[in-house]
Amino acid sequence: VGENPFAADAAGVNVIRIGNPSRVSDVLLEHTLDAQVMAHRAYKDLKNLRKTAEEYKRMAYQFRRKFGHQERAQRQLYKNESNRLLEEADNVEHYITDDLLDNVQVITCTLVGAANKAIRHLTYDTVFIDEAAQALEPACWIPISRTNRVVSIIDDTIGCDENRSDSRNPREQQLPLIYESSSPQITP
Repeated sequence: VGENPFAADAAGVNVIRIGNPSRVSDVLLEHTLDAQVMAHRAYKDLKNLRKTAEEYKRMAYQFRRKFGHQERAQRQLYKNESNRLLEEADNVEHYITDDLLDNVQVITCTLVGAANKAIRHLTYDTVFIDEAAQALEPACWIPISRTNRVVSIIDDTIGCDENRSDSRNPREQQLPLIYESSSPQITP
């Protein structure tokens, strides 16, 4: 779980960043799920379905001075058609998202972003937790619960305390070793 898909993209790896696109720099914007959905070949169909559904909804709620049984039935038909088109648009959006995620090699997100509705059903071969010393343990459990192998990358900007008897980074104490083998085991 990292935040810099640019490095992986430079190496020719297909990357998607999950999360709020407004918090992404312009350089990384093309790697967000939203940007890739908009660039997908089926996005034009999705946009047309939503536009048509909105037109039907507008027609259904249009003011009429005379409102009888026929007008009520017509309004209901417009509402039903709008709902049907919106449901079809949702199906197209799910298709696009699944297509993108099926062809991606790396998914980057925050720890909590791993619970995003687009990816919460996925399992991973390996999860990398960058700056694990700064992470809170409950947040780490979100991506850990979706994998068999976790690699923690401890931020070593502070360095180890040379006066300590062991050479462990003092910040490493915040996130204890959870598991390190291919079969998850909790260690104290």
